[in-house]
Amino acid sequence: MKFRINRLFSAACLLTAVLLDAVSAAPVTVRSLEELMPYLSRDKVEVVMAPGEYWIRGADAKAGKFGSDTFQDWCKTLLPFSGSDSTYDFTGVTLKVETSVFQSLGKYDIFEVQTTGNNIVIKNLKIEDVGSVYDAPTKGALGIVIDGAHNRIEGVHLSTKGSYPYGYGEAFGKGGQNVVRHMKHCGVLVRGFANHVKDCTIIHRCFGHALFMQGADQPLIEGCYIEGEMVETDDILAEKGTGSIADKVNFMTYFGYPIPPGYAMCSGEEGIRAYDGGQTWIDGEIINRRAMNPTILNCTVKNMRGGVTLTHAGGKKYVEGTTAIGCTRGFAIGSGDIVDCYADTSYGPALGVDYERDSGMNAEITLLPNEGGVNGQHRAAYIVGRNHNITFRSREPIADQSLFIQVGGDKRNIGSLASTENYAARNITFNNLTSVPMRLGERVEECTIVTGGLVTDEGRNNRVRHEPQPVCETAVEDSAQAVLTVPGGGTYFLEYETAPSTGGVVRVLHNGTELEAVRLPAGGGTVRSAAPLRLSGGKQQLQLAPASAAPAVKQIRLLLEYPETPVVPFLEIISSVEVPLGREARSDATVFPGQTVRLEPQPKEGGRWRWTGPNGFSSDQRVVELSVLTENRSGTYTAEYTNPAGYTAAQDFEIRVTDTFEAEAAGSGEYPIRIPYPAQYIIGSRVPPDQSGSVRVELDGREIDRAAFKAVKTSEETVTASSRKAVYLKAGDYVLQVKTEPAGLAVDGLMLKAWAFVTPAELPLARVGDAHTLLAEVLDISGMPPVDVHVVSEGRGGVSRAFYQLDGGKRQALKKRKGRDGTVVWSARGLSGTTLKVMTGKYHDNAAGVYVLESADPFAQIEAEKYAEARGTRQEETRDAGGGMNIGSIKPGDWLKFECLDLTDARRVSFRTANIADGGSVEVRLDAPDGRKIAAAAIPKTGGWQHWETVSAPLAETGGLHDVYLVFGGESSAGNINWFRFSPE
Repeated sequence: MKFRINRLFSAACLLTAVLLDAVSAAPVTVRSLEELMPYLSRDKVEVVMAPGEYWIRGADAKAGKFGSDTFQDWCKTLLPFSGSDSTYDFTGVTLKVETSVFQSLGKYDIFEVQTTGNNIVIKNLKIEDVGSVYDAPTKGALGIVIDGAHNRIEGVHLSTKGSYPYGYGEAFGKGGQNVVRHMKHCGVLVRGFANHVKDCTIIHRCFGHALFMQGADQPLIEGCYIEGEMVETDDILAEKGTGSIADKVNFMTYFGYPIPPGYAMCSGEEGIRAYDGGQTWIDGEIINRRAMNPTILNCTVKNMRGGVTLTHAGGKKYVEGTTAIGCTRGFAIGSGDIVDCYADTSYGPALGVDYERDSGMNAEITLLPNEGGVNGQHRAAYIVGRNHNITFRSREPIADQSLFIQVGGDKRNIGSLASTENYAARNITFNNLTSVPMRLGERVEECTIVTGGLVTDEGRNNRVRHEPQPVCETAVEDSAQAVLTVPGGGTYFLEYETAPSTGGVVRVLHNGTELEAVRLPAGGGTVRSAAPLRLSGGKQQLQLAPASAAPAVKQIRLLLEYPETPVVPFLEIISSVEVPLGREARSDATVFPGQTVRLEPQPKEGGRWRWTGPNGFSSDQRVVELSVLTENRSGTYTAEYTNPAGYTAAQDFEIRVTDTFEAEAAGSGEYPIRIPYPAQYIIGSRVPPDQSGSVRVELDGREIDRAAFKAVKTSEETVTASSRKAVYLKAGDYVLQVKTEPAGLAVDGLMLKAWAFVTPAELPLARVGDAHTLLAEVLDISGMPPVDVHVVSEGRGGVSRAFYQLDGGKRQALKKRKGRDGTVVWSARGLSGTTLKVMTGKYHDNAAGVYVLESADPFAQIEAEKYAEARGTRQEETRDAGGGMNIGSIKPGDWLKFECLDLTDARRVSFRTANIADGGSVEVRLDAPDGRKIAAAAIPKTGGWQHWETVSAPLAETGGLHDVYLVFGGESSAGNINWFRFSPE
């Protein structure tokens, strides 16, 4: 769709333009931004700006010195290049733009530079945003926008700052739905026709794309360097309790689940991206169209969400000589050509295909060595669609065997972990000239695979051929010796290049042992080992015999058949009350009796497993669970994995089961000890039996044990003295101070015996059903806000009484309350301390649920954006009284989940709502979106999305603690909600 825009000039303006054109026929030097501005709208000028720093400050923009309107009424441009056939040389010029500029002009997107004329050249300008990466624009910001035709931005260096939020990537939203409202700041937007970005640098520290294309036809991106910043999700999760943006939304992503550990995200978005829509301005005309015919040449993209993503562009797509390093995906173009490109897999796959409809991609990619990073997907590539022709090579002779190339099947990444996918692929040719393993999904068919890695084929009619890959070669010396550098353990073929000879047999010796005997072809040529050889990594010296035939062999080439597949150790410890204590990549553990260890070595698929261990333990499963351990089950558990090539690797897991830990001691002094798990410990001091006195044990100057003892007659060399007082120690390294009376009393050691394991509590903490698991625990609540404790009892044989115990002290009774449905809840509110234990009157009491929650008034206002999970919806700023956020974009069937709400004394519920139409509704359901309905209310027409009214509804008979779901209904839109609240009347 096109629109003609007529520019009106007054006679005075036209006369001024003629005079300036006459003056500007020769190169013009300008020394200030004020001098530069008039030339930006002139045709056929050549402007040189004097080297130096030039500033655009927020106050200047607010005063009207900068901020021209664009052809889009939601934008303003600081430096608008609207003339044509002009050149601007900014060599040695740095333009510093305060991030306050992005808030100074009102609710507009701010473009720092924009071209709307044709045949403009902007050279060697350095633009630097001055401020914090956290300075949010009022709406959005862009460094450079290129409209018009045949414009070239060359040698420009752009450093971007100022967006919101920053440091979380797309975790909390990007386009439509979002958990946290975002104000983006992108680097370069290419639009128009045949525009060219050449030899530019973008150092991108914003949430937004570094370089993207909308409404562009035949754009050329050449020789550019783009660099963003990565963040690992484990680092985001470490913000718990800090009050950060992520912490405030309980780490809930717009994907519908909390941020998962073990992944990485770019703080920005794509490095180079094309869209299927957009608007541009050429010769006074507004044009709406998709990006078409992009060409990317010799660029480097580092630490971005995607290196080059052209999936949504139309026409001919061409990428050559480009490198993607440290991106969560290297390349994704859907169709078109990727020629002689490079990518690593540190944070995600080198190549991806998004849609089953994608067809006709030709890709040649060399995998680069990984330098750290977390590839949570474990994929080197993900391919769906049809009719692709892909070649992978590698700079590493043996690729990381924990990664794999996925063709079809499940392509879940950090944003789709909640869904199960099974994508199709057909008629794909994949030349995997690496040792990366491959997996073909069950909907993969008619594909041709040549591979140097292991293959798992679950599809149909696929043609798979394994081809050993060359990793090194060496010349044979006159002494009939050759030295091969073997990159790692595995099975290999030797390939011999021979000169014409009389033939015969050459014996190949390694350390005096014959590896093989090779019959040489009389006419010369190449001959390969008849069977694969098993070699270790390192330099291997080969001797050829007999010597008379050896000179006929000129070169020896080493070809990798299959690498040794290492066993990667993982284990998880589970407490005696079935609380997972964390999964770690390690092979040893010290655990308490009664705990369980789950051993989970990798690789996950392919090959065979065999376990051996103490007391005749054996298994043929990959994952084994050593449950309810006792001390006699301590020892070495060995996992042997045999890959499909027959290569066996082993990994030992050392498991020590004990509840006693000792530290050496020899009288008064300081002694180190390591505590592997948090527990309440009883400390014992080993002393000579023939002495009297006392031993005091301190930690950081605080007395934690004091034991007095008298001389006794015994055959033992030492006895143990203890006050039997339990002290809580968290996991970690400690230095214990020992003081004796009298001074100089001999001490032969300290012994710490675990009396009760302590579980680090994470709120909300709930046990429903088999609530005895929590009743048996001691919880660590140190450093937490005050907590509420609830024990729920249902039906006959319920809880007779309930108690709590803080810091190992006297037990205190919980208060009994009864809901209208007969549910009994025993509660205590506002508890603080270091440890907490919850108990019932009798062990066999039937507790239906036990809850430890952050202390809260059950009738307090609950903000809608504080949900634990959601389907659909988005957050937005509210104009309701009190400000903050509300939930909007609610469609019928959307819901919000709120965990562990106390409904025991509730009788009514109120909602703060807004709607522009009739027909919206909200229901309150228990424990599931389709669970029991206990209330329903209509959301009335209020006259606007931010015109708020409060509606209420009675609650059906209920009681106890429940997960509460607000489920929305209506014809097309259910309205907005700001908060809700339960009340006792």
